[in-house]
Amino acid sequence: MVSQESRLLTLAAVGDVSPNRDDPPSVFRYSRHVLREADIVFGQMEVPLSDRGIPMLSTNMPRRLAARNVRALTDEGAGSDVMSFASNHAMDYGREAFCDTLDILERSGIAVVGAGRDIQEARKPAVLSRNGTRIGFLAYLSVVNHGSVAQENAPGCAPLRASTSYQHVHHWPGTPLLTITELFPQDKKLMEEDIKRLRPQVDVLAVSMHSGLVHYRGMLAMYQTEAAHAAIDSGADLVLQHHAHILKGIEVYKSKAIFYSLGNFALEHTLGFEGDQRASGRAGEEFRRQVYRIRAEPGYEKHSFRHDSLKTMIAKVYIADKRIAKVTYLPAYITPDLEPEVVGQGDPRAQQVFAYVKDISESEDLPARFSWDGEEVLVSPPAGSQPGE
Repeated sequence: MVSQESRLLTLAAVGDVSPNRDDPPSVFRYSRHVLREADIVFGQMEVPLSDRGIPMLSTNMPRRLAARNVRALTDEGAGSDVMSFASNHAMDYGREAFCDTLDILERSGIAVVGAGRDIQEARKPAVLSRNGTRIGFLAYLSVVNHGSVAQENAPGCAPLRASTSYQHVHHWPGTPLLTITELFPQDKKLMEEDIKRLRPQVDVLAVSMHSGLVHYRGMLAMYQTEAAHAAIDSGADLVLQHHAHILKGIEVYKSKAIFYSLGNFALEHTLGFEGDQRASGRAGEEFRRQVYRIRAEPGYEKHSFRHDSLKTMIAKVYIADKRIAKVTYLPAYITPDLEPEVVGQGDPRAQQVFAYVKDISESEDLPARFSWDGEEVLVSPPAGSQPGE
């Protein structure tokens, strides 16, 4: 007989979330059953929840959601337990809307990580206890906008910034430059200290990072791997990255899973914003086509991202005896109404997600193996690897 203390626990994790509709919980109509079965649900809050504030022109494409949309995240919808608000859009409508978001999520019983009313709060972990097992969460922001980094006496996000430099490979005309990205040493050191401080207090430790290259198929920035490996080397059991608006590969590093992008999950906004000529009409279409190779898809008029971003997933982590026992993902697909639908092994869309994740993982030389485990995809170390590799 399995004791209650050692009962199998599950963590469900999704990528970017920003529901925006008259009936907010309905965005999860095709995924709620999976999320609500989990003991803990994690997600990334992409934009502020507030009815106040003014758009900050120093940010790129400022957005916000009406406060009523929090209903999608409560027990009416996803049943979220913890969310990262370490987002490049966190300060889109200023400090007023930023702090409203913290208040609204907290009043709804949702723990917030990666953002706070000062830097101490932004770096503070969330620790959830389930049946005697303590699961800790930390979150960081790499894609910072002006004013989005928390200070001693100012709200914002916990930073994990990176520098960018370029190197010539050949001096022939038109040859692309090699892009080199490296974490700010001080930000990296502080993240490592946060993890080491939290490690003795929890049984399972997950680190969330809002980072990466948006829209580009499979491609990872160098700093993403540096950050993920540093987190695990410091004691993390799981790394969850997001921001790219598209799935990226999965790595098993030292027997720990790294999701380099969980993709969009319930994202109901466009790439444009008020007053930006890139956002609307022919100019907006040309911007999306030229910069990100985004083209409108027939039947997906509400969708303003790459077609590949329709493929998404729910990462699922099984915890037994106070440690991670298994990691899987459930394939999902975004419907024309922008609702994530969990799709089973027999659905051609699930096979598309499986093939896509396998391909982009291999294209970046990420060590991992994928196999069907019922309706889920098992993530395991590559064949021949030793424990801890």
